[in-house]
Amino acid sequence: MVWVGVEEGGDRLIEMARHLDVMLRRVKFPKDRRAFRPHLTIARARGGGPVPDLSGPLGGLGGVMVGTQSVDTLFVMESTLAAGGSIYRAVEEVRLGETS
Repeated sequence: MVWVGVEEGGDRLIEMARHLDVMLRRVKFPKDRRAFRPHLTIARARGGGPVPDLSGPLGGLGGVMVGTQSVDTLFVMESTLAAGGSIYRAVEEVRLGETS
C-alpha cells in the first residue's frame, strides 16, 4: 500500500476515530487492533507474489507537502470482496459540523 499521511488536522481525525470506536463498541462492533493513522491511500497492490521495492522511487518523497483538502462529509462504506476486486457501497453519510 502506498499512502500519504495527514498532518494538519490529523489530531482531529484521530479523535474522531477514537469517538467512532467507542460508539461502535456499544453495538458490539469489534475494534481494529491496529492504531489509527490519518492517511489517504493512493495505491494498493493486489494478489499474491512478491511486493515490489518502492523505496527507490518513493524514498525521497518523505516530508513533501502534496496539498490540502477540505472535508465536509463522512461516508461509512461497506466493502465486499469479489473476483474482479472490491465492491464498495455507501451505507451512511454524515455531514460534518452539523448536529442532529
